Amino acid sequence: MMKTFEAMLAAVLIITVIVMLSMPAYKAKTKYAEVRRACERALLSMSDKDDFRALVLNAKDESSLEPVKTYVDEYIEFPFELQICDENNNCVGSKPSVENYLTVTYLMDGNITDYNILEIRLYVWIFPSE
Repeated sequence: MMKTFEAMLAAVLIITVIVMLSMPAYKAKTKYAEVRRACERALLSMSDKDDFRALVLNAKDESSLEPVKTYVDEYIEFPFELQICDENNNCVGSKPSVENYLTVTYLMDGNITDYNILEIRLYVWIFPSE
């Protein structure tokens, strides 16, 4: 009776360890945690600047998105793409063509005269080949 219980307990422990080691969700979060933190800090520091807010509010098409990308490029040291979306999910910009990237999203409200909420989506990947 005791040997059967010990065998069942050992089997449960082995299966638990195998399941815990094969969970990809935990590995992905820790892989990009530092990159995500750096991008979040950069977006927070840029959002306090009036010139950045003006560029984001004026981004209505691809050509007016380029100055925003140039501004963000000074703060982000990784390859990135940028999208700015309004409340109706009308977006300027595009997602990257790489397979593995992380998305950092920042909600920014407009100003007193033009109060609309914009969503800044920053798509970042570590290596150009990813």
